[in-house]
Amino acid sequence: MKNDFSFTRLAMKRLRGEKLSMTELEVTNLGEKNLRDCDIMPRPGPKAESRFSIPFSMPVNEYGDIMPRIRALDTQAYMIQSENLYLINPISEKSVFGLAGATFLAAQHRNFKVPSFSGILAQNLETDAEPEEDGATITIGGASFAPKRFYILLDFPMSLLMQGGPDVDKWIMDNISAALSARVDSVIGGITASDVTKGQGMGYAITTGDTTKVNAVSPTYDSIVALEKALGSNFGGINIPGSSPAFITNSEGRRILRKVYSGDSNTEPVWKNGKLLDNPAFVSDLVSGSAGADGAGNLLLFGNWKDLCVVQFGAYDITVDPYTLKNNGKVQLCVNSYIDVRGLRGTQSTGEATQANDYAYSFGAIAIK
Repeated sequence: MKNDFSFTRLAMKRLRGEKLSMTELEVTNLGEKNLRDCDIMPRPGPKAESRFSIPFSMPVNEYGDIMPRIRALDTQAYMIQSENLYLINPISEKSVFGLAGATFLAAQHRNFKVPSFSGILAQNLETDAEPEEDGATITIGGASFAPKRFYILLDFPMSLLMQGGPDVDKWIMDNISAALSARVDSVIGGITASDVTKGQGMGYAITTGDTTKVNAVSPTYDSIVALEKALGSNFGGINIPGSSPAFITNSEGRRILRKVYSGDSNTEPVWKNGKLLDNPAFVSDLVSGSAGADGAGNLLLFGNWKDLCVVQFGAYDITVDPYTLKNNGKVQLCVNSYIDVRGLRGTQSTGEATQANDYAYSFGAIAIK
């Protein structure tokens, strides 16, 4: 059965004040409920009669009914696809941290906690021995996540919006997913401290931490091994069940590391065939190139990426604004998504009263030049 949903047609209907179809109502009503559950509601602009919000519920799980999945957008051409299509794909599909193994979760409530652990190793106990009073080596706490608004602006001609169709829909949605993924990656791979609107970057501690900041260095085999060793002692080992160790840097960092050689051989580069010291290595130019206390280094990250948790709250909220760029014949879309990022084994003091390293026990960073 052909589905009658089209994002561009929905936008034009709302601009013209026309009634929505049952599918369009289902999609927007469910998204609105998701935002309400998270204490987040679309905020209309001063000209609310035409500047309106379209909330899209995001996927939660494969079989849940939180996200209405559209099997076909508008034409029979899409009916040949066997799997359902998301309106906007999850950001994890394009994130370099998702490729490295980070955990992405969808939350439907504002106050959201994910179990965190101080250790992950079990111990043997003699049959006649008594457990110590302070308990086992695994302590379950909670990492608290709060919605932080990530937004992007998309400007395109009114004529493109009027054309509509599945190809235009897919182009818009793919751009939304890619742009949000890029923004999240740039925050995680950045150097800023966290606040009420922005997450903490993994380069914060070594760049501006009071007692943890260090200048960029020329990497050596020993300094890279030391990064591995430090993380191994923090969470009980590198290559153990349940871990996903990997390095991440930018393209300049990779160029530098390709000139570093293993041990005493001086013939075998540490970066070879997509691996650094036998661990997977990923590259993203959204990782900071101005890290370290001197601002002169490229961030090199290492850690157990399953301990990096990215939580997305509620629905996507798209505000269609026909006013701001009307003299240019364009419509502006403001796409809001509410996200928070944290390490599940933190925090550790950086020597500052109000800031700690949210990634301390599963992730390490150095700045290389």
